Amino acid sequence: MLLLQNTHSPQSSNCLPKGASYYRTHNSTLPRTHTLTHSHTHTNSPVSSFNPTNIPQYPYALRILPHTLSEHWTDPSFQPYLNPFPVAHKSSEAALLQYVTDLTESDTKDPALKKLQGYLWRSGYESGELSTPLFADVVPRLREWVGLGKKLVVFSSGSVEAQRLLFHYVGVEASGEGEKTTEDLNPLFVANFDTMNAGPKMEARSYVRIAVEVKVVADEVLFLSDNVRGKIIAPFLLPRLKYI
Repeated sequence: MLLLQNTHSPQSSNCLPKGASYYRTHNSTLPRTHTLTHSHTHTNSPVSSFNPTNIPQYPYALRILPHTLSEHWTDPSFQPYLNPFPVAHKSSEAALLQYVTDLTESDTKDPALKKLQGYLWRSGYESGELSTPLFADVVPRLREWVGLGKKLVVFSSGSVEAQRLLFHYVGVEASGEGEKTTEDLNPLFVANFDTMNAGPKMEARSYVRIAVEVKVVADEVLFLSDNVRGKIIAPFLLPRLKYI
């Protein structure tokens, strides 16, 4: 299993090529490496570092949030996105707007924020205002691994909804000059996990839960990530997990 983690940072620009090199180098000695997992937000796309302005999804969400809160504050369909926030920060639309803005600008990995962002991004993806840029070698590499019979899994602090949106609207060049379209890469992945359905990234039980859900054992998993802290801690969390 290949577990993929994060897609936008400088540390991650070589993550998938390194994973491919590792797999080819060790394939004869690791014949049971069946599943590859990654965290999608910083491993696949060419954003050099995080701030609220260099990833278009984040300013887009903040831009449409005031209108969304005004229009849907009491809608039953919006309550699952509103309820997870602390009571003190949803006493009013203005209070929640300020809280979400603060969380976004500090890049806080808050599950309630991630869930709301997925909801907000959907309109941008569906309208064509948003699309997902990927490094040029990402799609061929993912397809190569799937062709070799490997399972691809995503584990990210971004919500499962946001993950699926990101990979559903991958930007590609169309035939016309300057024209772009999108393609859906979700069929390449067998499962998506976030901190809600798997658990915190820095806890061993999260990785055990993923392995159980995907029906593999730890020594069949190759974990690709840009998270330096994760690379240091992972061997102590789950010693048999191969981590790049």
